[in-house]
Amino acid sequence: MDDSIKYVVHQLDGSGDIISIPRVFMKGCAMRKDKFAELFYEFAKNHNQVIAYEKAEEFHERLFGRPRYSDYDSFRMVLTRK
Repeated sequence: MDDSIKYVVHQLDGSGDIISIPRVFMKGCAMRKDKFAELFYEFAKNHNQVIAYEKAEEFHERLFGRPRYSDYDSFRMVLTRK
């Protein structure tokens, strides 16, 4: 696996550049819980909740190198909190 993350940076004129950021910059970072939930709900449109959670975690791990939650039940508890 490549040890960098590639982003497309769009300019106001519609052009764009691809930049690479080393994964080491993402160490210790995590997606905000509301954004993780957004991702989960997007996957839940086509999958059951457990699979949607697993797909969201896979995405998070690819970006940040670690899971956001320890398991589905932990995530579910966060969803029910206000």
